[in-house]
Formats: sequence, structure tokens, C-alpha cells
Amino acid sequence: MVFTRILVCFSVCFFTLNSFGQDALKLSDKVKKNSIIFSPFNLIDPINPSFQVGYQRLLYDKIELQMEYGHIINKALFYYIINPDEGKEEYSNKGFKVRFETKRFFRNEGFFRYYLSGELFYLQNVSKVQNQFLVSDPDYNYSFDLPNDGEQYGYTDYFTNSKTKYGFNVKFGIKLVIDPLFFEACNGIGIAYRNNIHSDRENMNDEPYDTSFLNDNIPKKMYILNLPLNFRIGYMF
Repeated sequence: MVFTRILVCFSVCFFTLNSFGQDALKLSDKVKKNSIIFSPFNLIDPINPSFQVGYQRLLYDKIELQMEYGHIINKALFYYIINPDEGKEEYSNKGFKVRFETKRFFRNEGFFRYYLSGELFYLQNVSKVQNQFLVSDPDYNYSFDLPNDGEQYGYTDYFTNSKTKYGFNVKFGIKLVIDPLFFEACNGIGIAYRNNIHSDRENMNDEPYDTSFLNDNIPKKMYILNLPLNFRIGYMF
């Protein structure tokens, strides 16, 4: 049901975009219609770092389809700079991302092209992370000693989080075209459905200290606001 709702939203957005903009947008017949793209900022994503590449196909003067695949890497690149001694098994990630996007160009000014788009995305990531938890049962056999003062006690646990996330975004973007290269920036807003499943924890009954949606590893199913922001480099052929 959730995915069906997302498909309906995607369809509504597509037809809305198809009726928006200037009909006079006309490109030369010599414009290259195929492109390969690379998203360098995904390499420094602190939560779901990935090596992300994709393919674009210009169908008409105004419509472009895009597909992207991201192979989630073990760590964001800046971790190797700020903490080079961290072990490979610590804060690790393993998984993938896929994205499908329909763009509707509505303005063409020299080297610049402006568009609105609708995007479906899916993410799967199994990661080694740490969070703080609150002791729910003082009589539980923890691997550490609890203070005998009657106060609520919190601790930091290192565990495995299996995450799936999918949803829909509406985005605005700008393309700077310098044939055969182009540079593209976009941002937008959307909704995502996220499910986190924990394992290898000290006590599965203990609640996280931070239960807000900002905690990307909170163990529950929930809808969250999505704010996509990206930059791409492309080559047309």
C-alpha cells in the first residue's frame, strides 16, 4: 500500500510537470541525447556514503529520464581524514541505492537549463553503528556494572542496524551545459518510509536515548521528511 501511494504521487507529479512551462523550449537536433553521470558528494555522505553513477536519456526537448545506482561504501571519505586509525569494522556500511527520475525542462538560457522533476528512490544499508540507550531492567545481565543509586542509567552500545528506506521527491534543478560536459545541481522536498531493524545489541528491550526522527538509527518504522540535495557531473554522447 505504501509503495502504491508513492507511485500515485509520482504519476500526479509527472502530469503536473508535463503541463508546466514554456512550449517554446526547442533544442537543436544535434543535441546529444545520452549522458553518463557521477555524483561526487555521495562519497562524503556521513550516513549512507556511496559511489553513485547513472544514465540520462533526453526523450524530447522537455523530457528527460534518469536512472542512478549507488554502491554503498564502507565509510564516508572524510572519516579516513579525521580518524585514520579507526578500524575497518567500526561504523561500517554495506548496501545500495537506486533512483528513477523524470525531469521536465521549463527554461533554456544559453548554457543553463532549468527543470522540475519527480523521483522515486530505494535504499538498503546494513551498518555497524553506535547509539545511546536507557536501561529498562536493572536486573538484566549486562556486560557492564550498573550503579546502585536508583537513577535511570544510560549507556552507549555498538550494534548492527539493517535499514531500508524508500520514497518520493519533487526537485528543482539547474544544468550548466558545456558540451560534452555538464554540471548539475538540485534540491527539493519529499517523503520517505524508513524501517530500521537492530541486532547484536546489549538489551533489545532498551529504548534509545534520542527518539526523534533525527536519529537515523531509531529502531522503528516511520514516515520522515526527505530533503534531497545533490551535485552531478555528466558527459554527453
